[in-house]
Amino acid sequence: MDNRKFTANKLYCILRLLGNFALAFTIPTCVIYLRCYGVEIWQIATLSAAFEGTILIFELPTGGFADVFGRKTSMQLAKIFQAISALVYAISRGFHGFLIAEIIMGIGEAFMSGSLDAWLIDTLKYQKRESDIKIVLSNGLRFSQIGFLAGASIGGVLGGYAITLIWYPVAALHLIGLVVVTTFMRETYFI
Repeated sequence: MDNRKFTANKLYCILRLLGNFALAFTIPTCVIYLRCYGVEIWQIATLSAAFEGTILIFELPTGGFADVFGRKTSMQLAKIFQAISALVYAISRGFHGFLIAEIIMGIGEAFMSGSLDAWLIDTLKYQKRESDIKIVLSNGLRFSQIGFLAGASIGGVLGGYAITLIWYPVAALHLIGLVVVTTFMRETYFI
């Protein structure tokens, strides 16, 4: 097997798995977590709107950043922002801290949005493997779903035992993702 093919395919699937594992980890318990700290339902909706609004505002600038400085750099920044967001969530005890965490998370998501898929497509095109794009994207979707299922399941169980600890594994997963991106992602074609 061509080592480049194995590496690009494997790396893409690993990053999709890790990303969705981290994303889903807090889904079963997030509202309960926020309610434990006195956040009202309307404030939870505001937090969600802040996250989505941040992505909307930063989507184009971060996409431009990735085009200029590379998908790898964009992915690294995404993982850093996502890890910081989880840690801010972990140490915050009220709405304003959670709002800051959501904004940081939104910036991280904006850096992430499209960067991984664009990296894969650019890499496969550079390797003259355009015919593999659909297959690898499809495999990545499967790994995303596995990560989501595992993250939600394990996060729900952990939240049932110690809801205040749910954000630390999320931060750790993003830091692991940062190490994986930094160590294994290549953009030899990027100028």
